[in-house]
Amino acid sequence: MAVLVVDDSDSIRAELVNILKRESYEVFEASDGEAGYELFKSNDKIMTIITDYHMPRLNGLEMIEKIKHDQNPTQNLNVFMLTTESGEALKQKSRELGIRFWMVKPIQSDALISVMKKLQIR
Repeated sequence: MAVLVVDDSDSIRAELVNILKRESYEVFEASDGEAGYELFKSNDKIMTIITDYHMPRLNGLEMIEKIKHDQNPTQNLNVFMLTTESGEALKQKSRELGIRFWMVKPIQSDALISVMKKLQIR
């Protein structure tokens, strides 16, 4: 199972990719929401998305909204929002879109991998 990492910060994206590859995940990466959306559409192996909220072209919620609009309703997609935001209204909107996990930066690699293993994301 493949993971899509979407973040406009090169350093954060590289850190996430390294964490995931150390755990033997297949990883794809995009630098903004539009590129993430296009990459997701073109790759049916991606079943997990880890995305930032603040990004150019499409923010993380807009990207997930487009993906969910196009997605097969039987497809089980795991979405993690990794952001500096912690507002309740934003969290509520993310829950409405089916985003299962909200993680506040900085990255806590042990917590991320622990949740992924608990969900049997492989």
